[in-house]
Amino acid sequence: MQAQPANLLNFLRGPKQFIIPIYQRPYSWTTAQCQQLWDDIARVATDTSTPTHFIGSIVYIQDRVQLLGGASIPRVLVIDGQQRLTTITLLLAALRALIEEREIKNDSVTSQKIGNYYLFNPEEDGDLYYKLLLTESDKLTLTRLLKRESEPDRPSPRIKETYRFFEDQLRRSNVSPLEMYQGINKLLVVDIALERGVDNPQLIFESLNSTGLDLSQVDLIRNYILMDLPPHEQDDLYTTYWRPMEQRLALSEGSGLFDRFMRDYLTMQMGHIPKIGQVYTEFKQFVQARRPASLRPIVADLDQHSRHFARLALADDPDPSIRAAVQDINQLEVSVAYPFLMQVYNDYGQRKLSRDDFVQILRLIESYVFRRIICGIPANALNKIFASLYTAVEPSNYLNSLRHAFARLKSYAHFPNNEEFREQFAQRDVYSLQRTRSYLFRKLETHNHREPIAMEGLSIEHIMPQSIERSLAWQDMLGPNWREVHAQYLHTIGNLTLTGYNPDLSNRPFLEKRDAKPGGFADSHLRLNRGLATLDHWNEDTIKARAAELADLALKVWPGAGVTTDETHAHKTDKPETLTPAEMLGRVFRDPRDLQVASSLVRELVGILDSHSARHVLAVAFPSGHSINFTIGAWFVLYFARRKVGMVASFCFDHALYPNLEHLQPRRLDTYSARYSGGRDFRWVTLPFSHLSPLPEAFVEAWRAGVTHTAHTFKGWRASQSVNGHQPQLLDAFLDDKLVLNPTYFSFDKR
Repeated sequence: MQAQPANLLNFLRGPKQFIIPIYQRPYSWTTAQCQQLWDDIARVATDTSTPTHFIGSIVYIQDRVQLLGGASIPRVLVIDGQQRLTTITLLLAALRALIEEREIKNDSVTSQKIGNYYLFNPEEDGDLYYKLLLTESDKLTLTRLLKRESEPDRPSPRIKETYRFFEDQLRRSNVSPLEMYQGINKLLVVDIALERGVDNPQLIFESLNSTGLDLSQVDLIRNYILMDLPPHEQDDLYTTYWRPMEQRLALSEGSGLFDRFMRDYLTMQMGHIPKIGQVYTEFKQFVQARRPASLRPIVADLDQHSRHFARLALADDPDPSIRAAVQDINQLEVSVAYPFLMQVYNDYGQRKLSRDDFVQILRLIESYVFRRIICGIPANALNKIFASLYTAVEPSNYLNSLRHAFARLKSYAHFPNNEEFREQFAQRDVYSLQRTRSYLFRKLETHNHREPIAMEGLSIEHIMPQSIERSLAWQDMLGPNWREVHAQYLHTIGNLTLTGYNPDLSNRPFLEKRDAKPGGFADSHLRLNRGLATLDHWNEDTIKARAAELADLALKVWPGAGVTTDETHAHKTDKPETLTPAEMLGRVFRDPRDLQVASSLVRELVGILDSHSARHVLAVAFPSGHSINFTIGAWFVLYFARRKVGMVASFCFDHALYPNLEHLQPRRLDTYSARYSGGRDFRWVTLPFSHLSPLPEAFVEAWRAGVTHTAHTFKGWRASQSVNGHQPQLLDAFLDDKLVLNPTYFSFDKR
């Protein structure tokens, strides 16, 4: 790597071409960034005491294009600095146009010199004629602008906006065009040339502190995937997979869908939810844990699942039943279910489940979420629930296994049963559910009906009005306890309906609301109002009766899991099996080498406690076919899990002894466990097995401190008290050299 300061215009001058690689993001500077650059240049343009102004670095790899006769044109592949280069190019283009328009005569700068020195390679043809070649979405807009040709059918909006901004600034500024050129001539960059095959452009790119727009997580991932590849492989992967993903997820429109997809994809693959600002870091760990010979299969898988994500986010599946179900899920704003639904969508595409079962699964998710809303269950646990839900799916019994999985959920995760949902639906203040109430009434009105209604023309009507303080007619109809009835039932489902005549009905007495023409309940075309047409009174009894009727309808609109507790228990236990310790290890550790790594950690754990204490306090559990955990009292101290990315291990450690783990997103202990910490900052961190050889000694010390403190805190607990399903023979298996080192049992049928 060679780095040196350089005058920007001298850096641009001469026969050369700056190429923005396909993996770079499109031109993204907004007016705010352009205004800052303009102000800086205008200031130094008239300040004789400021000889230079630094605007950042330009990092590149240089190649050459061989021409006829042996000459060559240097081609500069820009790694960092493309936003500055593009912006300066647009400013120079606008300056060239104004100098030509005003016929400004000056020996040092002319419109022709600006073009020949900084915008074009005048002796070349084709693409080599242009000094700067942008990525596909911006290239044609810039080249046509520079040649003053008509813009393409789909021009780059940011390229156009920036050029027009500089045109306007040059015309309105008190700084003359020649002074502005002198200001540009004071711009200084750091010229950083990399050598292909020697320098690592990805590491250098990550370490740069750009003063422009921060790169998104997807920008960083795209660069990570493509930057180190030979140009022909970059073109192939970008054209075949990445560019279609950008177009599919509307990256150029700044919708944020691509970033959301990448986070959901990693959640789906890794079983936990990356922090928003750590998606790139998690993606690198995901790739490194797989140790792929090529990134192509991973990019192909990204492309495949981006199709499913787009079907979900845009609700554009060609099948009307699937599309309608997804639209309803989206109206509930339950995008946290996407990691799970992408996997189900993928299985549906591979015909592992029927179209009808797929629709029923979508409707099951909708019912689960809506029932929880009505029952007032907080939604903050949904992301974790959906992140791991797919592990409960049995491919041979897809829909029923999912129903049983929902029925088994307990506590904050539970699927409200019919009794709980019906009671809450009748009593709940549903009018306050502003994000959900339109959906609620639409579903009630259109259930089992093929003719949709336009909710845009309808509003929610309080049959008993919101204000009855001055209405003797309403007070008489409700009875002597009218205040209590009004307070208790005003916003409940029994007192609410739909109408297109809300201002006309207003606070009128019930019979006038019923008989009004047009727009009264008896005159309404809506099914929700049919029962109101035959009533002569509206009071507590009729409100409760209508609420019960609508609650019965709600059970049909939003059905439950569809299985009883007894059926779920039978489903869970109808195939009992007893596994040996070797089989448990074989279920979790698919590779004998992973088991050896795990065994060394277990030995370290036992050594911290000493053998006698370990057998007394250390509880070992095999809760599923893909994990084994070690618990002391109320705390996990070691945890192994098999995920799609490979094996991972989790540790409880003393954060004060090893604070530099922030990039690995250490999690704080839950409230129940943290109350035993004695004020110390204990945390929980998960590492792929690829990061465990060797563990930093400082981290091992932090883990030992965590284990030692935990053992002291729970020294009165026995292992069998700590967890259900304590498997003491598993500890012996981990410590048995013959068992751990013998790979024969890895060949049995594993789920």
